[in-house]
Amino acid sequence: MFKDIMPKMLNKKAEKSKWENILNNLGELNGKTIGDIGSGGGFFTLKFSCAVGDSGTVYAIDNDKTKLEFVKKFIESNGQSNVETILCNDHEIPLNQNSVNVFFSRNSFHHISDPEKYFHNLKHFLKDKGRIVIIDYKKTKKINFINLFGHCSSEHSILTAMGNAGYKHLGSYTIDEDQSLNLFEKD
Repeated sequence: MFKDIMPKMLNKKAEKSKWENILNNLGELNGKTIGDIGSGGGFFTLKFSCAVGDSGTVYAIDNDKTKLEFVKKFIESNGQSNVETILCNDHEIPLNQNSVNVFFSRNSFHHISDPEKYFHNLKHFLKDKGRIVIIDYKKTKKINFINLFGHCSSEHSILTAMGNAGYKHLGSYTIDEDQSLNLFEKD
């Protein structure tokens, strides 16, 4: 039964996430190193693993050990060898300096208690011209779970925090009516 349900769930998630559109906004990823911040169950980690190819690396970064164990088993069962799981906390990610081309954060910005400080601290991990991608639900006047429980960020708060953290805004893209993608570059 699980085997029958899982492909349907992945297809619905793939449709909802608009992952192809998101990856297209990131440009060429082959051979790059990507840090998937708040990787959760690893949906984008797997997509990035395919996009960076054998010469690239993906770091599945999360503060939840159980989720990272799931990602590790899932990646191993799919034969992916270019993914490393990284257990982190709000203040520290154990990575080498100048080791990441792109940090990707989807629906996690609103969970970060001090995003300005957090993203400022990521700068030394980024290579020259390294980029940060932030996707989050837009703060709207709609009455729904996302807005009621604060699982969203205003675009203004994202742009302000990232500007203060020392990043240049490269552009905003609409993923769907409820989400935006903002692309930043290490200044």
